[in-house]
Amino acid sequence: MNLLKQIVTSLIIGSTLVACSDPNKEIKFDANIRRTTNENIILKTTITNYSDSDKTLNEIDIDKSLHETLNLSRSDGSIGLAIPIDNTYSYEINQRIPSGESLTINFYGKSITGFISGEVDFIVNNDLWNFRSISVDCCKQ
Repeated sequence: MNLLKQIVTSLIIGSTLVACSDPNKEIKFDANIRRTTNENIILKTTITNYSDSDKTLNEIDIDKSLHETLNLSRSDGSIGLAIPIDNTYSYEINQRIPSGESLTINFYGKSITGFISGEVDFIVNNDLWNFRSISVDCCKQ
C-alpha cells in the first residue's frame, strides 16, 4: 500500500509540473533602449513567435520609475495606465502574432544624463502568471 501511495504521489507531482510548463518557451522577447538624438530615446520591444500556433500579446508593462524618468509614451501618444499594485505603467496591446512572425512596439522618451534601469514585462495569451520580464537600462553618457 505504501508503494502505491508513492506512485500516486509521483504521478500527481509529475502531472502538476507538466501542467505548469512554460507556455512562452517558444517565444523570444527583446527590449532595449537606444538614443536617437541627444535629447530623445526609443524603447524598442520585439516579440518573435517560434511556436506552431498564433499567440496574442495582450500587455506590455513598464517599470514606473523607468517610465516616469524617461517620460515614455507609445508611438500613438498614449502614456499607459499606472498600476500601483506592481509599480508599472501598463499598455494594452492585444495584437496577434502569427506563428513564425514578429511584432515590434516602440515607446519614445527623453534622454537623461544619469543612469536608470528597470523591467519591461510582456503578457501573452492573457496568462498573467507566465509573463516575461526583460531588464533594460539607459542613458549614462
